[in-house]
Amino acid sequence: MGTSIQQHKGKSVKPVIAALLASVAGSVHADDWPVFRYGMWNFVRTIESSTGGGRSIANKKCMNPIEDMKQQHAKAGCTVSPVARSGKSYTFAATCKVQGQSVESKSTMTVESDSAYKIRVESKAGGQSTKELLVATRSGDC
Repeated sequence: MGTSIQQHKGKSVKPVIAALLASVAGSVHADDWPVFRYGMWNFVRTIESSTGGGRSIANKKCMNPIEDMKQQHAKAGCTVSPVARSGKSYTFAATCKVQGQSVESKSTMTVESDSAYKIRVESKAGGQSTKELLVATRSGDC
């Protein structure tokens, strides 16, 4: 995988996708989502663009993932479809305005436990497609 992300009008799609993921997941009612434990969470986000470039980004944050997603949603104006749940998978679609452009996405969250999950996101923004995989694991207390 390469180390660059496709540029669109001089801006990286990384912030668009990161904001989208955070805002989309938080827009669903809390009752529709699993319960995750509060603590130190490790995130590894791998983004691939339609041109084949890609990049992995890792970070940590002390939080509850669902509560954090709700807060991010408060900052964005996304229209989100109802969640379709099948076992441990939660699937939904969204349309958001991020950095002045419309972003459409389809996401599937797979829950492994109250301390681990993955989200696969396919997005389209400004004629550009991206695929993202976010792997989240709780590493302990804060």
